[in-house]
Amino acid sequence: MSTCVSEHRLRVETLLAIAIVAVAAAVFYFLQNRRMAAGGEIAVSKLFWLAYAILYWYVLPALIMRDGRAHLEIRRLYAIFFANMALRGLIELPMIYSWRNWHPYYGAAQDAFSIVLIGLLAMRARSRSPVDSLLKRHAIVIAAMLAAEIKFALYFAANFHTQGAHAVYYVPNNGDHSAILRFTTGAVAFLTIYLGYFTREWLYGANES
Repeated sequence: MSTCVSEHRLRVETLLAIAIVAVAAAVFYFLQNRRMAAGGEIAVSKLFWLAYAILYWYVLPALIMRDGRAHLEIRRLYAIFFANMALRGLIELPMIYSWRNWHPYYGAAQDAFSIVLIGLLAMRARSRSPVDSLLKRHAIVIAAMLAAEIKFALYFAANFHTQGAHAVYYVPNNGDHSAILRFTTGAVAFLTIYLGYFTREWLYGANES
């Protein structure tokens, strides 16, 4: 497991990571919609969802597992979850961009597995401080995101072709998909508000007392 870092360094790295994800999302949106990269056009709400998925499932867990204030069991929870998601990326990215044989059911199955995994890990991890309690509650938000991702995967399976040279991986911004885009917008709004709450409490509010 990564070496623990100071609270100040954790704050700096977290805020910097959020900024990098935001910039990367803007660049991705330009390339995806203006250059028509593989996977097709992406709606703004879906861009935000993708950015938050990367942030909540990869970036924040990698930072949390280095938080020395959290008990080892909590840090281990996020380390295992991060490894699980990293393995998913290593498997799915070549399927999407090289082999073009990815199917939404693969993602849905991995989402379901990840919900069970993080649930079991969270139940085993004991809360010994306010930081631990906050990070255990945060795991519930991650599980809820994974559940929403299952909904998105099933929608994709029913409405898009995700294999072959003309595979579509992102929902475009048009009236044919207004219902799922409204749902995504609501989820993104919640995650935006929650991100402000979580980062404030985690980086500045919670302590060991």
